[in-house]
Amino acid sequence: MERSRLPVTVRAEHGLRQATVSLIMTLGRKNMKTILLLIIAFALTGCTTVLTKDGMGVRLIESKENLECVSLGVVTGFDTMGATAGHECENATNEAKNKAALLGANAIRIINIQTTIQGTTVTVEALRCRFPEVPYWLPSGKDAPLKNPTI
Repeated sequence: MERSRLPVTVRAEHGLRQATVSLIMTLGRKNMKTILLLIIAFALTGCTTVLTKDGMGVRLIESKENLECVSLGVVTGFDTMGATAGHECENATNEAKNKAALLGANAIRIINIQTTIQGTTVTVEALRCRFPEVPYWLPSGKDAPLKNPTI
């Protein structure tokens, strides 16, 4: 049996790279453009770190000076598959929010962001803060209309 005709499942045990090479060799040169386009499309889209339900409840704050906050520790998020450095930063921040939520945090404060050739690391302080309640009838912006004008 020719090496190029081995099934992909047999070759996959030697790693993803070998499985990919085996797949390309099996399909031949006529499908090479399609395969190349699929690889490029996958590489450009990258991966996205999705916020968990608890992670969505974690706020990003600039300062804890005017808030009653308790520090729960320092957590980091890392991403290397973003299409841009900004995308990597967003994914790393989402990962940090998810980790902070697991500690019981409802806020994070960014301590450091570092982008290198390997990826982006976001270091945050996980916080449990008491946020002031804003009455629903107060405007949320400078000239925002009232939410419930009948009251």
